[in-house]
Order: sequence, then C-alpha cells, then structure tokens
Amino acid sequence: MSSVGAKLKQRRQSLSLTQQQIADVLGVIVAGKNLRKLLTDNRDKFQK
Repeated sequence: MSSVGAKLKQRRQSLSLTQQQIADVLGVIVAGKNLRKLLTDNRDKFQK
C-alpha cells in the first residue's frame, strides 16, 4: 500500500517538474518572439 503511494508521489513530482520545464521553454519562446518583433520594429524605424 505504502509503495503504491510512494510511486504516485514520485510520479506527481516528476510531472510537476515536466510542467516547470514546459513553462521554461514557453517563456524562452515568447521572449524570443518579443525580441524578434522588437528588432524588426526598430529596423523599420531606421529604414524610414
């Protein structure tokens, strides 16, 4: 009984870790998009 509970607890911890990694990756992707948009906006300003 206790071993099943321990396995569930481990699985839950690894799942939360995975969600944290996904959040980190999404944050990096969003930051990259924002940076690219900033660069293109600046380039448009300089070309005018």
